Amino acid sequence: MPLTVANASGFFHKQQEDHARRAPHHSHHDDSAMSPGSSVSTTETKCMHRGCLPRKHHRVSSEDIIQRLAEGVERLSHITKSPNDGIAKDLKEYEQALSEDVRKLLRVVLEVVRELSVPEPDRHSHSERSSEKRVMSMEEGMELFEHLLAYDVPMRLVEALPRLNFEARKDAMNIFSVLLWPEVSQRVGHSFRKYLRAHSSIFHSLVWGFQDEDTALHCGVILRSCMRYKELAQAFLESRLLLDLIKHAQHPAVDISGDAFGCLREALLTHRELASQWLEANFTDFFGPYSELLHTENYIVQRQALILLSNMLLDYNFRRVMVSFVSEEKHLQICMNLLRDPSHTIQVETFHTFKLFVANPSKPPRIEQILFKNRSRLSELLQGLRASCKHEDRVDADFATTIERLQLLTGPMKATSPTRQPPATLGERASPTSQSVQSSLPIRPMVMCL
Repeated sequence: MPLTVANASGFFHKQQEDHARRAPHHSHHDDSAMSPGSSVSTTETKCMHRGCLPRKHHRVSSEDIIQRLAEGVERLSHITKSPNDGIAKDLKEYEQALSEDVRKLLRVVLEVVRELSVPEPDRHSHSERSSEKRVMSMEEGMELFEHLLAYDVPMRLVEALPRLNFEARKDAMNIFSVLLWPEVSQRVGHSFRKYLRAHSSIFHSLVWGFQDEDTALHCGVILRSCMRYKELAQAFLESRLLLDLIKHAQHPAVDISGDAFGCLREALLTHRELASQWLEANFTDFFGPYSELLHTENYIVQRQALILLSNMLLDYNFRRVMVSFVSEEKHLQICMNLLRDPSHTIQVETFHTFKLFVANPSKPPRIEQILFKNRSRLSELLQGLRASCKHEDRVDADFATTIERLQLLTGPMKATSPTRQPPATLGERASPTSQSVQSSLPIRPMVMCL
């Protein structure tokens, strides 16, 4: 039977007995090797004896549940390693037992917050479908939720993730996901987001979790859930932890790298106007390390970096970032080198960024000079790529327009005559994240008149 609020009382009695039995005994080992919260004192052991608490007619309150959860997580966080084999074995057994107890408590909390995510009219039918679970009123659920925040449990859980077993980590992750779900009640959602905004250091713990393969997945899910909300995305960007995600995106483990890229995409493309302002203010700090992703020999990392880059630069919200990017010689050199990559896919993904350098009507002299000197080889290379992409009409049109503009270049010292070059259009890259751009600005990211 799953642990619920209704049967939690019996569980607490069993939990206390297990702690008394499994806690390392100081009489056999050196006290100095034990951390402050890693053992149970003699007095505490006596108090936790079966006879000390009545087993009948005792109802556990929501505060009792959260208090015991907070204490369990706190004890896990204070368990330290010992060089003594005997002590280390006892501590390991104690840590496993404590982690399992925390998991059971987390399951109770998860049950409650799931009830809070169910709309009020559907709560009765939802409870009938889940007959084994105890139905909680909104008042009871809100009381437990308020204690959850008052005891600072979300922050403690994230910090203790490496100590929890897999099932406990999964339940902790699901609690965050439910509380950050758009359908959760407005009161709960607002309170939880306010808590996270006031405890922005939680983002440091989440990003730090990418260093461990056991916690990277859970930290990634929680972080992406936070990025749904503008106020949390702003707090994350202000922390500059986005730059650390770029480092984790280069991790040799595919799972960690993929989760880091997923968080990068959510942070940059969910609230685009907010992200574009941050990129403008941190252009060099961001694109410096990001360029390393384009240089890497890891095919998956390189391709994901190119896709994310083109999704940003081809979006109207990032138009100022795009103009700054295509005005720097080093970025053009990276794209030209990647156009010669052995991988056809990398070449095509690079083209979606390279075409912006050619389409820019206000090219810096050095950019104009490089393109002019290499126009013949670039045109030949793009013709070959175009032949392999003829089944994609929009991409084929982009290739045709880019090649035509390359051939019409006259060099940086000669002014381009608008009467000799009729208006041409570079279609935006077909992508679910791209947006149609229409603007009358002199410099536009996708509709250019030379």
